[in-house]
Amino acid sequence: YWALNPQTAFDGYLGYTRRDYPGAGSAKDFSGPTGRITLHWSPISRLMTQWTFRRELGARTDLVSNYSLVTAFGFIPTYQLTQKIQLNGRLETQKRDFGGNPGLATGTPFLLPSGRVNYIGVGSRYEFTPKVFFGLEYLRESRNADNSALDYTANIVLLTAQGSF
Repeated sequence: YWALNPQTAFDGYLGYTRRDYPGAGSAKDFSGPTGRITLHWSPISRLMTQWTFRRELGARTDLVSNYSLVTAFGFIPTYQLTQKIQLNGRLETQKRDFGGNPGLATGTPFLLPSGRVNYIGVGSRYEFTPKVFFGLEYLRESRNADNSALDYTANIVLLTAQGSF
C-alpha cells in the first residue's frame, strides 16, 4: 500500500507465475506475468473510487482446462450517503482465455468459451453496528464468447450480511 497523498493511494502486486505439470506434457503448463494494481482515489470526502487492472489465473481446473487467464479492468465508485449508508456501482470487463487444455475428454483438445465477460451493477451497504453490515447489489453479467452459442446474459441479485468479532 502506497499513499501518494490523502486522496490517492495504490496497492497491488506484480509477479511471474509458473505452473508446471511434469509428466503431463506442456499442454497443461502456464508461465507468464501476473498481477493486480488498484488506484484508490477520493476526489471529495464522501466519494471514493477504485480503479483496478489485473492479470491473474482464474479458478478453473477440470478435465478440459487447467487454467483460465483473466485480464480485467474494473471501476467501483462508492458514495457515503450518510454515516451508515453507502451507495456503490461496479463496471468491469474481463477477457478470459482458457488454457492448459489436456484433451482428456475426447483425446483431442476441447474448445472452451474464451471471450469477454462484462459486469455492470449498483448496490448499497448499511452499517447496522460498527461490526455488522448488510448489503444489497444488482449485477448484470454478459459473456460474448468465441462461440456465439455460449453467449449469455445473467441478472444477479446479491443479499449479503457481514459480521466480525
